[in-house]
Amino acid sequence: MKILFVGGGTLGHIYPSFSVIDIIKQNGGTVYFVAGKRENEINAIKNNKQIDECYFIDVIGFKRKISLHNFLAVKKYFYAKKYCIKLLKEIKPDVVVGMGGYVSGPVLKAAIKLKIKTIIHEQNYVYGLVNKVLKNKVEKVLLSYNIDLKEGSNKILVGNPRCSEYYKKYYFYAEKKKSSRNVVLVIGGSLGASKINNYFLDNFNKFKEQKNEIILITGKKYYYENEEKIASVGYPYSVIPFVNNIYDYMIDAKLVVSRSGATTMSEIFGLKKVAIFIPSPNVSGNHQYKNAKYYYDKKCCELVLEEEINSKLFKVINELLIDNKLRKQIENNISKNVIFDSADKFYKVIESLCGDENG
Repeated sequence: MKILFVGGGTLGHIYPSFSVIDIIKQNGGTVYFVAGKRENEINAIKNNKQIDECYFIDVIGFKRKISLHNFLAVKKYFYAKKYCIKLLKEIKPDVVVGMGGYVSGPVLKAAIKLKIKTIIHEQNYVYGLVNKVLKNKVEKVLLSYNIDLKEGSNKILVGNPRCSEYYKKYYFYAEKKKSSRNVVLVIGGSLGASKINNYFLDNFNKFKEQKNEIILITGKKYYYENEEKIASVGYPYSVIPFVNNIYDYMIDAKLVVSRSGATTMSEIFGLKKVAIFIPSPNVSGNHQYKNAKYYYDKKCCELVLEEEINSKLFKVINELLIDNKLRKQIENNISKNVIFDSADKFYKVIESLCGDENG
């Protein structure tokens, strides 16, 4: 079994593949990965020792309005596609798996041209641009959300493999480590979220009066631009620019306040943590709001809009910390509505296509 993954632009298009790659390797498969040339993508893939060979191509995304930038994007796309056709002919993978992001475009198009079996995985509630264009041209579309499912179609609901990874590795340890401390973990993504950061720093005294322990991960850029402001707060706050081992902090948290990117949400749900999601309004297709609203409607989390932070967030935080019955209801709803064996489901689809290929 030779499987080639492609994804990038953000680590959210890379990390969900890793638990699937683990299963492929356990079953004797060979894994290749194609990504873009951003430093974080290169580091994440090169640090994964389960990947046998990795390749990095120079592509950029298209802007959604007429721009000279798009001429360069087209040029890079066709150059990358030509390179990918040559690469795929050399590797001869059984299946090419697109995890999303613009880097997936030329690789998947090359695979389709060469009649190699293809899969795409959509992490969000709405399709990204590449997945939207290719969803009817690939063999299988694997979905994280119960959307666009039609009888007899090529769509399959598998969930997000990042969730199953966190559940298997950390959930039971997190349960054993549960304490009565009111630890609130606040994360706004790798780049940070200034409105969330400002709210928690400006309301230090309010949270201190409630004896809430706040762990605020600000993002590197915000942290170093606001060191003086950050230095003015002390215990019970811990303010950190960035962490690689986010699971250690999630395990200790009684409550998580976060943006609603697909990967972060799947990590939180994998630990069955009670969470408040504050969607970023500055993302394509408003997908963060739709991600969070899907689970909010199923009573798996709380949802606070960015414009509601000042009027609503403090009250919701304290309610979730104090009301144990409500917390238990949310945890039970997570158990009922989240897919915890996503990586296994994902692997079975890959395996079935390899079986078709082998006759």
